[in-house]
Amino acid sequence: ITKENILKMKDSIKAKAGQPETHNNYLSHIRAVYNKALKDNMTYREFKFDTDYFEKTNKHSKKLKTNKPEDIALAIERIKIKSTHRSARGYAVRDLEAIGFWLLKFAMRGVYGKDIVSLSANQRDFNYQYYITHQKDGSTKDQMARGNPYFLDHRRHKTGNMMRLWINLPPIGGLIYVLRRLVAQTHPNLSYLSFEDLSKPYQELIKKPGYDELRIFRHDSKIDIKADENLWNNFNKHLRKLDVYSFESARKSFNTTARILGIEEGIKKTLIAQTDHSIQRHYDNYNDPELVALVQLAHLRIMRHFNIIELYELWLRKIEELFGAQNQELYVGESSDFVYREQLARLEGVLKIDKTKISKDPFWVEKSIISY
Repeated sequence: ITKENILKMKDSIKAKAGQPETHNNYLSHIRAVYNKALKDNMTYREFKFDTDYFEKTNKHSKKLKTNKPEDIALAIERIKIKSTHRSARGYAVRDLEAIGFWLLKFAMRGVYGKDIVSLSANQRDFNYQYYITHQKDGSTKDQMARGNPYFLDHRRHKTGNMMRLWINLPPIGGLIYVLRRLVAQTHPNLSYLSFEDLSKPYQELIKKPGYDELRIFRHDSKIDIKADENLWNNFNKHLRKLDVYSFESARKSFNTTARILGIEEGIKKTLIAQTDHSIQRHYDNYNDPELVALVQLAHLRIMRHFNIIELYELWLRKIEELFGAQNQELYVGESSDFVYREQLARLEGVLKIDKTKISKDPFWVEKSIISY
């Protein structure tokens, strides 16, 4: 760590048309590593990170990049198989995956890639492992387990804050179902399902050690850092080619939609699991049932305003158009306006549920996710 190397880094980022924030982010991480090394007596060389090593930023005129529903719709329409070569088909699939993951991140309140990678059925409100055991044993009777079958308690990667996600809310389940199968074909080294798994019957599939119906990827983003970065960077390239802003824009688009709808700031922060640094955090109990209901209501309103159902079904139709795969069960079959009004009518009852019926129906869990 020298002044000369820091200036070289600054020039390198400028040469690649990088933003000042990128340089400052790198430098902040370097400083954190240096301070840790100093604290642990791994170095004794004093180095001062002068303020002029950081780039000046104009926060007031910075333009936030967000997408509107019509931007996503146009991007889906742009996806084509441009030649008869096998690689052209693979490229089109990755275009579809990129859009699918953008929609999933938005629908899950603007989570990041690492949150998608760590997504697991073990985060469900009921005992998922008990369900798996029940499916494998010889009993035929339905069982009851404690917990709500509609919710997932996901701890957000960046802040560690808990997100109580309505996992059955359409089209989240359908997106997960399809993306698991696409990723199995395009990313065999990272995919949770193997290509061979796609043709296995359900009773054989659940014999997979620690079977998890929500996992899309099998790698650990905290350990396989380079592979994870390459994965999302590649998908981001496909988004740019389709004229869609990066995955970070899914979070900003979700947040901006909340602002347009006039959703109260505390509810908005709870929705996206952002840490509230205001004094209100000492007074507002977002575990109160009425506030929990307001958070879920806000989620419904944002999904409805963004026409997420129409975008999801447009995405499904594009898959059918290009590859001929058809699965009518994956379609919601109604508009965002209709679907979320129906979900609103169910909300009070859904929140009161504290028991989960576990059935021997071989597709019970997947049905519980993708059926509406």
